[in-house]
Amino acid sequence: MSNQRPQALRRHGRASGQPSTPLRCILCVPLAVVGVLSICAIVLSLSGKNSNAAWLSSPTNLSDRSARSQHRPDERSQRPKEWLEERLEEMLEERALRSERLERLAEVENQIQFLFPDREKSARSEQKSEERSVQFLLPDKQRSERSEETSERIERSERTERSESSEKRAGQMVAKPQGRGREGFSSASQPEVPERKHKGTVEHNQREGGQQVSRQRLIGQQVSGQRVSGQQVSSQRVSGHRVSEHNVREGQSTSQQGARNHTDEEERDDGLGSSGSSPPVVSRRPSLSSVKSPSESSSSHGRSVSKSGSSASKSGSSSGSIGVTSESIASSSNSIAGRLESIAGMSNSIAGRSDSETRTSALDSAARALNETLKMLRSPAQRRSPMSRMEKGGKKYLLKDAKAVIEGGGNWILLDVIRTKRKAERVKAKVIGLLRAPWKRKELLKKSLEEMLEMDGIVHTLRERRGRQIGMKKFGINPRTIIVIKVPFNPGIRKKNIYREMECWLKARIRHSTLCNLLVQRMRVIWAKTRTIANILHNQKLFSGGDTTCTCEDFQLPRVNGHVQVRLSEIDGIKSLLHNSKNTPVPGGFDSTQEINRACNEGIKPLKRMGLIKGGEAVRMRLHQLEWRQPELQDGMVLAEYVKGVKQSLRGLVLSPVDRNNGETLVECPMLYATGMRTMFNENPNYEEVEKQEKEVLLEMRGKYKEAGIGKWANWDNVGRLQESYVIAKDKDLCKRRPVVPSFCNPARHAAGILSKALNYMLKEVGREHFNLHGTLQLKEEIAKVNKKAHDLAGMDSRISIRTYDIKEMFTQLPHDEVRASVQWLVNRLQDKGLRWIRIKVKGKKVTFGKSHGEDGWKSVRMKALDDITSFLLDNTFFKAGGKVLKQMNGIPMGGRASLCNVRFR
Repeated sequence: MSNQRPQALRRHGRASGQPSTPLRCILCVPLAVVGVLSICAIVLSLSGKNSNAAWLSSPTNLSDRSARSQHRPDERSQRPKEWLEERLEEMLEERALRSERLERLAEVENQIQFLFPDREKSARSEQKSEERSVQFLLPDKQRSERSEETSERIERSERTERSESSEKRAGQMVAKPQGRGREGFSSASQPEVPERKHKGTVEHNQREGGQQVSRQRLIGQQVSGQRVSGQQVSSQRVSGHRVSEHNVREGQSTSQQGARNHTDEEERDDGLGSSGSSPPVVSRRPSLSSVKSPSESSSSHGRSVSKSGSSASKSGSSSGSIGVTSESIASSSNSIAGRLESIAGMSNSIAGRSDSETRTSALDSAARALNETLKMLRSPAQRRSPMSRMEKGGKKYLLKDAKAVIEGGGNWILLDVIRTKRKAERVKAKVIGLLRAPWKRKELLKKSLEEMLEMDGIVHTLRERRGRQIGMKKFGINPRTIIVIKVPFNPGIRKKNIYREMECWLKARIRHSTLCNLLVQRMRVIWAKTRTIANILHNQKLFSGGDTTCTCEDFQLPRVNGHVQVRLSEIDGIKSLLHNSKNTPVPGGFDSTQEINRACNEGIKPLKRMGLIKGGEAVRMRLHQLEWRQPELQDGMVLAEYVKGVKQSLRGLVLSPVDRNNGETLVECPMLYATGMRTMFNENPNYEEVEKQEKEVLLEMRGKYKEAGIGKWANWDNVGRLQESYVIAKDKDLCKRRPVVPSFCNPARHAAGILSKALNYMLKEVGREHFNLHGTLQLKEEIAKVNKKAHDLAGMDSRISIRTYDIKEMFTQLPHDEVRASVQWLVNRLQDKGLRWIRIKVKGKKVTFGKSHGEDGWKSVRMKALDDITSFLLDNTFFKAGGKVLKQMNGIPMGGRASLCNVRFR
């Protein structure tokens, strides 16, 4: 029963006369097409009227017409036949423009043929579009012969009609001398001329001088001087080459085509020879398919070249009404024609050379020019052709295999010229659609690593976060990883040798070749700053972690309180270059190998974390692999190996810088250094020991960071840790110490940097005097102000004595309440002026007032948030000293980013 009901319903529908659904679609599609065609015709007619109105209303054309009418009345009265011939040429130009409009309408009609469901109609329309497309790229001999015969027959018939029409009209006008008056003529001597039609009007039939001129549409042929399917070949210089009709052939030999063109020109001259007019506008447009050298074509077709150039120039004024697409296609075809002509000349010149090297180089240049030419244009009619072909002597070759044929010179024909389409262009639309559709992104998980990398090369999939997440989720790797190898500068080694050795090392260990090639392509080898003597010698941070013992018993050096303590410059036998720890030694062979291997192993750490390289593997390079060259040592220079030897001889002692004299190095026993650490931190009442582990302290800090809402202004660094503190001796008294608490590894360092930049800029714009200097150059200006003020107060030149004072332990003596009050006062003073936001450059020192609007590298912070950041940094100052966790209860840490700004100035 379930099958009978639908059949009954279908029978009822047919019996009642209602058309079925497919039949309705078939009936509606032609109606829609007819409507679209009518709209296109109306639009084209309106655009033609507007263009004619603009042409007639332009002052240039009116002035030309008036000037022509002022200096030609005598000539018209003396030679009426010549004036009639000029008038005839103008009407022919109007007819050419109307034909062009009809052809354009036909092209629009062919472009919307995709609306027809009938495949036969679409196939016929596609065949017509192919015949109308660039014919010099499809040299079909049979079609060429048929088109030539058709064009010759049409030309003869139209020449006969024009000659008869001109004779008849001339007789009528001479018999009736009196007519409508015109400027510069008397009414008795002026012949009657029919009213001139506007250019661009589209009519199917028009009566001209009593003769009925019918329009005929040719497929693949058109009036000379007009466009052939929106293209035009004119005798002008395009891309540095001369393009003319003598370069254009349709699979015919040179002598036959030249004879045919010569015969056509003679027939044109004979057709209107009685009236003495110039050659008519109507002529056959040859197609460009055969490439010949300039010397061969110019010698035999000089006459046709000049005439084609004149006809092309006549139609130049009407070419602008077609559209931008036609002009772009015409320019590209002219450029290709010029380049093919130059390539043909290259091939002929190559054939006549005897020198093999010169011949090869010229051939290579010709091949490169040919490749560039073939990539310029690819018409829709040739998309089905997989490769370009050429023909010579009746035999066809693939263009990629025709190097020897081109080298032999002579005449050859290009067939199916196409531009090779890259794989990325073929699949780009598919990949973009896959990424834009959220419901299709799951298909990315089904892709292999090769497909993901290929997609990344097409649309940069992995550059976006979602692409990287898919790569990490499925494969556990990030293909966007960049290997950066920072090697200290070494004049005896070249970076390319390091790159070459690293490339070989990676390819031997990463099995996936595509991924390995991508990583090698993104690998960078850069020069880093050369290590100084201080970087090699100083080791005070190693002795600040816990309890130490005395190791100075075997050293014969000056002592203080029974332990070694001496400046490095006071030790005998050490070269003077080491007295200043800022100097740079020359890297030797042993030191160069160590530094390069260390830099390479540091650069491949991301690959080890992703599992591409085993954790136990390490890079070990040798000097002979890197082609190392020993640099020349000048007087006073030392090798890095010598500095390391000095450090090795003082092994077990603490080598640290000296405060206020960074170039000096202090050598002392670890016991003295440990005593200074305990005095400055553990026994100081400003610090309190915390009975918690480092991980617990970090978790508590992170919770307070989120509660204060600072995370929306600055991110918390999950990789950060508590900083290690250390002490350095003062230059005046080596027994006194200065505490240093670095903050480069503090998890909240980003918030401290924002606070420091904001407060320094706000102090600069607050408009009150204070002691904060924004740079060393500002010191001179401040001293000049002080001198001027002292002179004004004393009334005469007075002596001013300058004294410097040092506040003992100033960083640990600043009360937290005073610091908070100072920041609050500064924020309130600027808010009273209407300022609420401050913009901070993430990388750099630029700061402005206002709110950013998505600019790259800028971050906006509310001024109220500065109070919250200040309170958090003061209440959560934790660090490690002597292996224990300490908290600073009073003051600010020396070495922190926020401590660079002095805000206590009221």
